Amino acid sequence: VEVEKGHDSPWFQYLNSLPRYSSNGASMTVFCYSVVPPLVSRLCKDERARFKNLSMGKRGIPFLSDETKGNEDLWKWAYQIVYTRGFETNNGSGDFCIAPMADMF
Repeated sequence: VEVEKGHDSPWFQYLNSLPRYSSNGASMTVFCYSVVPPLVSRLCKDERARFKNLSMGKRGIPFLSDETKGNEDLWKWAYQIVYTRGFETNNGSGDFCIAPMADMF
């Protein structure tokens, strides 16, 4: 939602400062899986499966535009930002949080 707001979002500067490329399991290709050790390959495939599950679930989010729902690169970027910077809350809800100030250190 904040990305859709662009410059009007109070989070624009922070979101714009985040990296646009990540080398993790969600961004690997089939070839990549064939050249890494088996355990790494399995872990990366599991991560890619989590991304695909998220990607399939986006259709049910009513407050996002169709353009955002269809932007696969944006979804991959958002997934990578959450899973490289986020942490699970300690209240047992399974929610992830991002602490924007942590990127400053």
